[in-house]
Amino acid sequence: MTSLRARLPGFHHVTPVKAAAALIPMLAVMFVAALVTGLHPFHPEIEPTEQLLFEGIRYSREVRDTPRPMVIHIMRIDLTAPGIRFLVTPRDNHSERPLEARTTSAFAEEFGVQAAINANYYRPYIPGFLVQGYPRSGHRVEPIGLAASNGDVYSWRFWRPGVLFINDNHEVSFNRPDRYHTMIAGNGFLLRRGRRPEFEETRVYPRAALGVDAGHTEMVLVVIDGKQPRYSEGATLDELADILERHGVHNAIRLDEGGSATLLAQDEAGEAQVLNRPVAARLPGYERPVANHLGIFAHPIE
Repeated sequence: MTSLRARLPGFHHVTPVKAAAALIPMLAVMFVAALVTGLHPFHPEIEPTEQLLFEGIRYSREVRDTPRPMVIHIMRIDLTAPGIRFLVTPRDNHSERPLEARTTSAFAEEFGVQAAINANYYRPYIPGFLVQGYPRSGHRVEPIGLAASNGDVYSWRFWRPGVLFINDNHEVSFNRPDRYHTMIAGNGFLLRRGRRPEFEETRVYPRAALGVDAGHTEMVLVVIDGKQPRYSEGATLDELADILERHGVHNAIRLDEGGSATLLAQDEAGEAQVLNRPVAARLPGYERPVANHLGIFAHPIE
């Protein structure tokens, strides 16, 4: 008598080994999809915190559940504190692409700064998927907008309003000086003289910003993690401006964002520790090599 199994169309006997082998491609696809969407089990447990890292540098982390998951990293720099100095990534060569891409951690470790954030937008950029696209570390890149390090202007192309100027006394301003010393450019102002522009962009996205109070006594760096559902989805530009206003910022610019947004500080062993959770090649927790950076030197806490 023919068995019921034999009469069923398309039925084949499957051994446990074959069944397990068939599951491997399916599990691999599910794992990759989880990485891409951020819906994976590797999100760290994160709590609000606040601490003094160096003389004049204080870090805090805010965790929100509404209107969506959002992790906000804030670094406040007392511009009057002894020892506070700034460094923008120096030129690497004299070609049309004057910089070699490096992560913010690599920049901090190379130049020994106590804190750092990514700076200008840059080109060329080709996104990657699970592996880094362009640039990778060492690839030549060009910053977008004005950029200079210690008197060496290596990008003269003006892009949009919103340039931070730092003179040789390490005083900061958003007003164009007579002589360029150190500067980075952003993608326009988030706040200008205490007022915010009308933002056409409304997407929720990873953000990075730099602001200064009205008296030029404090700088505020803000990085908001994004592209990571259930951990931190990002913020709109209006929400970012709200955060800057709440921390007393009078003028602020929008730095390179998305997977580039990285904030770090030196640990007790002198190694660069990333404070936020960036995304590179759609992989949370990995840094993206970028063009230039703003580094801060500071004295240790006495």
